[in-house]
Amino acid sequence: MRTLKQLADEATAVQNACNMSGVAQTFAKAMLDLVEHQRALRQSNKWVSNHPITRAYMSKMLSLSNYQIADCTFACLLSLSKNDENNKPVEGFICPFCGRWQKIANECGCVCGL
Repeated sequence: MRTLKQLADEATAVQNACNMSGVAQTFAKAMLDLVEHQRALRQSNKWVSNHPITRAYMSKMLSLSNYQIADCTFACLLSLSKNDENNKPVEGFICPFCGRWQKIANECGCVCGL
């Protein structure tokens, strides 16, 4: 198990990465070590979720995916997985951020444009 300092140093170094796959793999390994620290320290799952190391990786992954807070992607993905009362796929959704109707694009590319 790597020390918290080693994990923090690695999370800092990852901030210069440009390869999502590499960041994701490194993040997964870091999470395994962070969970070991959580158990040793008898901390809750929230400790891991809110840890600065976790947040550093998440921040980098969001940055690499060009994700913005006002992005409708997650609402769109949820809509794609649901059907209406007649068991037909839904064609769109009300954006939780801007309140406008968003038609679901073929590639799930709807963004409210805020």
